[in-house]
This record gives sequence, C-alpha cells and structure tokens, in this order.
Amino acid sequence: MIPILWSQLLSKERYLGAAAPPPVVWVMLVIFALFELAFWAASRGIGPIQDLRWEVYKLLAFFDLYFEGVRQGMIVPWNFWTSFVTYAFLHGGLLHLAMNGVFFLSVGGMLARVIGPVRFLILFVVTSITGAPVSYTHLTLPTKR
Repeated sequence: MIPILWSQLLSKERYLGAAAPPPVVWVMLVIFALFELAFWAASRGIGPIQDLRWEVYKLLAFFDLYFEGVRQGMIVPWNFWTSFVTYAFLHGGLLHLAMNGVFFLSVGGMLARVIGPVRFLILFVVTSITGAPVSYTHLTLPTKR
C-alpha cells in the first residue's frame, strides 16, 4: 500500500484535478449567481428596489409578446434584441440556479476544456440566440394531435 500524505489527501488537485472547470465557466456561474443573490436580497428588503427580479426581467428576459410583435412588423423596445443573449443569465430562483449550475459546471466545464474558452463563449452566445426563438416556437405553436 502506498502511503498518502495529508497534503496530498487535502489538496484541491485531488478533488478538482484535470476535471476542474476552466475559469471562464466559473466566472459565468458567478455572474449567474450574482443576479440571483441580488434578487434574493431585494426580496428581503435589502436595497432600494423591492421587486428587483421583475425590473431586471423587464430589461433582460426574452418575452414572446415582443417576438410576436416583431413577426407582425411592430416596433419593439431595444432590449428585445439584446434579450436573445441576456435571458440566458437569468434563473427562476435559487433551486433553478443550483440545478443549472451543477449541470453548467460539469458539462460546460468539460466542453470549455475541449474547445477552449473563446469558442465556449461563442457557443454560449450562439446557443442563447438560437434558443430563444426555438423555445418560443416550440412553446407557442399549436401541435397536431
């Protein structure tokens, strides 16, 4: 049996090793968490805006109402166009963030290691942009029975 030193047993490399998500994944997760932390604090009366979640969602979330307006040729607020990316940073609560965070760290970490941080960010933006209209059409178009 090979003796294990305490320093080896307690080292972060033993637990994280090569499988540790790259910094880009951790930074993105921290951004996700900061949004949710701000929403949580505001809901408990910390800060000037009580309903911070709704105020931020109005600016950053993807609303199918605006999408339908664009389809009908109407003028929509400028933030509709940025919401194709910004909605991906928002979550529906701490549980939603925790579940997505675990998945993001495991799969996103693996993917970022394989394709690199710049390609990972590009992939994140592209999938966010395509995910919004795909979600809209999937959730709102009638299905045949």
